[in-house]
Formats: sequence, C-alpha cells, structure tokens
Amino acid sequence: MAIDEIDEEDNMIAFTKAGVILPTTSGSLSFVSSCLIMITILRSKQNTPYHRIMFFMSFWDSIASLSMALTTIPMPKDVEYDYAGPSYGNITTCEAQAFVIVLSSGLVLLSSILLSIYYICTIRYNISQAVFQKYTEPIFLLIAIPISLSQPIIFFMKDAFNPSPYDSFCLIDVYPRECLINEEMECLRGSKDIDELHLYLMTIPVAIQIAILIMAMLLIVHTSCVQKEDTKFGIAVQAIMYIIACLLTWGSASLYSLTESSSWSILSLLFFPLQGFLNLMIFMFHKIYAYKTFNNTLISTMDAVKLFFVRPDNFQDQYISGIEKVLTLNEVRKIQERMQRQEIFEEDVGSDLPSRAQSSKLSQGMVASVELSPQISASGDSKWDAIWSMSEDISKREIDSYIRRNQDLSIEDEVDTRFSYKPE
Repeated sequence: MAIDEIDEEDNMIAFTKAGVILPTTSGSLSFVSSCLIMITILRSKQNTPYHRIMFFMSFWDSIASLSMALTTIPMPKDVEYDYAGPSYGNITTCEAQAFVIVLSSGLVLLSSILLSIYYICTIRYNISQAVFQKYTEPIFLLIAIPISLSQPIIFFMKDAFNPSPYDSFCLIDVYPRECLINEEMECLRGSKDIDELHLYLMTIPVAIQIAILIMAMLLIVHTSCVQKEDTKFGIAVQAIMYIIACLLTWGSASLYSLTESSSWSILSLLFFPLQGFLNLMIFMFHKIYAYKTFNNTLISTMDAVKLFFVRPDNFQDQYISGIEKVLTLNEVRKIQERMQRQEIFEEDVGSDLPSRAQSSKLSQGMVASVELSPQISASGDSKWDAIWSMSEDISKREIDSYIRRNQDLSIEDEVDTRFSYKPE
C-alpha cells in the first residue's frame, strides 16, 4: 500500500476494540462453519468433485479464519503499535500467523476459481465428472500449490511479515511503518520497497483472479439464460452464490487496500475472515432446498437444518456432468402434477407400464441419474424398475421424452444404459 503518511483517523479502527472484536467474531464463525462443511462431507460419504473442492476450500479456510481470529495475540509483546487487544507472542509467532493467512487465503481463492471452472465444465460444456477428476483436478493442484507457496515464501525471506497499523493481525508490511515516511529512520524489519513487492506479488495476482471469477460468473449467467433448463439454472444460481461470497470477502479487502479508508477497513475486518460462514449457508441452503422440494415435505426450515447436521446422507445434490444427466426435481414435480391432472395418465396406463409393486422406497433427497455404461445391459424391465424406485408417479412416455430431450437418446437406440443414484 503506497502511503505518504499514516493517517491516524483513517486507520483508527485497527487500534480500537472493534478492530479486535470484528475479526475475532467473524473468524471464529467462519472456522466453525468450515469445520461443519468438512464434517458433513465426510459423514455423507459422497466422493464427488463438488464435495472434494468444497472440502479442500473449507480446510484451508478454517486455517486462515482461525489465524485471523487470533488477531493481536501472536504479535510481539513489545509491539510499538497501540492495539486494543493483548499481545503474547514474538517475531516468530507473528511471522507464522501472517504466513498461514497468506498461504491459506490464496488457496481458498484458487479453490473458488476451481469451483467456478467445475460449474462451467458441467453446465456449459457437459464434461463428465470422471474427466474432470482425471485431468482438471490434478492440473489445478500442480498450478495452485506452487503459486500459493511462492508468495508467502518470498515475503518471509524479505522479512515482510510484521504487525501493521492497517490490520488487527500480522500481515504484509514493514516495521515500523513510519520508516517509509522518515528517510532518516531505519526499518527494523522489511525493506522500503514493500509497496512495490506487494503490488506485484499480491495486488496484481489477486486482481487477475477476481477478474477470472467475474468472467466465470458472467459466463454461467449467459449459459443458464441461453439454455433455459431448470436443472442448469438451479445449479447456476448455486455457482453464482459461491462466486459472490468470494467476491464479497476479497472485494472488501482489496478496496480497503486501495483506498485505505476507515469504512472499507470495517468491512474488510468483518467480511475477509467470513467466507467459510457464507460457504456453509450456500452449501446447506442448496441441499435443504433440494430435500424439501423432492420429498414435497412440510418440514420446517429449522427442522430441516437440524436433520441436515444429524443425517447429512439424506441430503443429496442434483448435478449435471457430461452424459450423466439428472432427472431434475422440477421435472419430477411437473410430471407428477400432470399425472394428477390426468393429462397423460390415460394414454400411458397400459400393459407396457411397469407395476407399481416393483417400486422400492424412495431414497430421501436423491435424484435418479442416467448414465451410459458398457458393462450393464438395460432391458426394458430393469430400466423401468429403477425409475419406479425413484418415483411411482412418472410415466414411461414422460421419462423416455426426458431422456431424448437431454441426452439425444432414442428409445430404439440399442445402447447399454444404467440407472443409478448419483448423489453429490
């Protein structure tokens, strides 16, 4: 941050109780939220790209949030700045706090980009989950980890991790900051080219990544508007919510870094450690909405939230991936409504319609998917048995129509088709 003088009025928030309470509260809340996401994913036992990305993001967010929640505690006891919070550490603990924040936050931001790429691949290009797992995820790890490690290592070698008058926790700055103003004063830690170093290693890379997220959001919006499919629109909304959550956390911090105003300082201390909490709200909302919609249940939202944490395996996501297509919740409900109005039932109630006695208990919150498979042959009966296990009120003709519409499969095509539950 380029600065000609330290404006005490604009940076007063970092030295007040609010400057300690805000990041402590939001950081603690985000830490607990990220841990809940990881626990839920582990208990649900769903090994999908979406869950792997969310677990990776939540893991690093929990570390970053906890580090920021410590605020001034790891700072040296004899720190020159007059913070409202206590300091019990030394230079080593201060460097450790800043190193972890920079590393973890960078990986969280890159994880958000990977999540956006995943949504684009599935919504726009219909890339299968197997292909995404085989190629995209390893490439991401090969790129993200070296980039995220290089930044804090360079700052560490430059002694640039220090207490700062602009933040309530150790971060990137010279110490003391006044040495940039007074040419006769020697900087105890860090060099006077810290602003230039921060520009090339932090500001520009973060700006590029934010631009990528914005472009991804616009591309997702365009795709959902053009294709106008219920499933893709629902998933697009979820994707946009995750991007907005990331932009909110990083946007507030970036604007504060550029403007150095007290208003953006408050928003930065509040929202920058808060992404884990926002992620949990999105993660939980989508699953609860899918559960309540599919089961057409009158369960209250509070009861659904309790059930979400007690039985996370009951809450499955809908998704689209390559030739694996989802029979969407809205499609099921629309078909059921038409069946109730007798618009199609009279045409389909024939001997070719499988017996409802063949149906099995509905799997709570699950969505039946159609997946091409060379290993499993699908005779008519076995195919419709699987469909009946998903819903008793869907007609054969309606399902055939849905498959043709979404997979370009003809009923007469001699292909091997497997119907299975594909939770996410």
